[in-house]
Amino acid sequence: MDPLHQRAQLLINQNRFDLAEQELGSILAKNPQDAIAHLLISVCYKHTKRYREATDSAEQAIALQPDNPRCHLMLASVYLMRNRYDEAENAAKEALRLDPYDDDTYALLAQLKYAQKDWEESLSYAKKGLEIDPDQPTCQSLRSLALERLGRTDVAVATSQEALSRNPDDSYSHATHAWALLNNGNHKEAQEGFREALRLDPTNEFAKQGMIQALNANHFVFRMIFKWYSFIGRMSGKLQWVIILGLFFGQRILRSLAESFPAIAPYVMPIVFCYIVFAITTWIANPLFNTILRFNRYGKYLLDDRQIMASNVMAAVALFGLLLGTTLAFVFRQERLIFFMIGCGYGLFMLIPISVTFVCEDGYPLIIMSIVTVLLGLLGLAAIGAMFLLPGLALVMLLAFVYGNIGAQFLGNYLASVEVKR
Repeated sequence: MDPLHQRAQLLINQNRFDLAEQELGSILAKNPQDAIAHLLISVCYKHTKRYREATDSAEQAIALQPDNPRCHLMLASVYLMRNRYDEAENAAKEALRLDPYDDDTYALLAQLKYAQKDWEESLSYAKKGLEIDPDQPTCQSLRSLALERLGRTDVAVATSQEALSRNPDDSYSHATHAWALLNNGNHKEAQEGFREALRLDPTNEFAKQGMIQALNANHFVFRMIFKWYSFIGRMSGKLQWVIILGLFFGQRILRSLAESFPAIAPYVMPIVFCYIVFAITTWIANPLFNTILRFNRYGKYLLDDRQIMASNVMAAVALFGLLLGTTLAFVFRQERLIFFMIGCGYGLFMLIPISVTFVCEDGYPLIIMSIVTVLLGLLGLAAIGAMFLLPGLALVMLLAFVYGNIGAQFLGNYLASVEVKR
């Protein structure tokens, strides 16, 4: 690598991508056939989220140096960021064909398989990378993460501790060990690990999101919900749907049995009630506890703009539901408790689609869920307004609002799992 390339690489290592891009632009203006410059500027584009330009530059580098495995690996990493997994795998395997002993390529394939929730393959690629370089940090981290996803939490903690001992000054190693501790139920120790990771690298998003979960785990309710998240997260997408639908239809069957056999109703209804509370809580837990976290002197600095907006909107809707219930109770004094619960119930039910909306990726999942949420909100308000003018229609509209929210849960489950190809 000549001095001009070295200077650009140094700027990239310092995360000064704008200056690196200027340097590389000058190089390419003089020599458009410089493959290394195309490769390096692709790195700049990737880190500044200009994925199409990053792809074009990586492809130009490959066209100029088709036998350079680093060019194919760069293209694979860009496709991985774009959620284009098939293209990423093809490019990575071409890089591996050109250089079968490159640990970075195995690390990328481990990342790819982890993103696809293929934990066994992710673990396999991570191990192959570590056979080449036992100190490869990405492979070390992904080995631990894959083990945890496979349910081998004790082994995950041990391997992440081993990786940390090899790389004590690596922020990602601290974060990975902390995640292993958190998933193993040690949220206090996990907080210390995430704190050290953020001390080493305040921009480490992996550590930030882990610290949010660890701080929220100070609350018993969230710890129970987090265990559910960990349990369901270890499963494939299809199996997750089987469990979610099984729980939903299971409680419906129990309700039908209670109606047919009143003697068992006292035993069935508490189960159904617990399911409803559980279902609602799992949806609103993260933004709800993030709202509480904003009053924590450290936690408020961890939340990103979307998480802050989600907590703001949910707090506003919950307050609106309370005010609406109070107003309805004042208007309908003879049945004030019922109408107070209707107003508060509106706010509570609206928290479900709102919370789902904020976890959908930008693009059509976010647009669709936003439209559904707005329509449900308008339907609920229209139903409450109809109580004054068309009482008979109001009941139908309220039922449509309730069942619409139930349907929104399943739609939200699907849309939240969609990874938009960039």
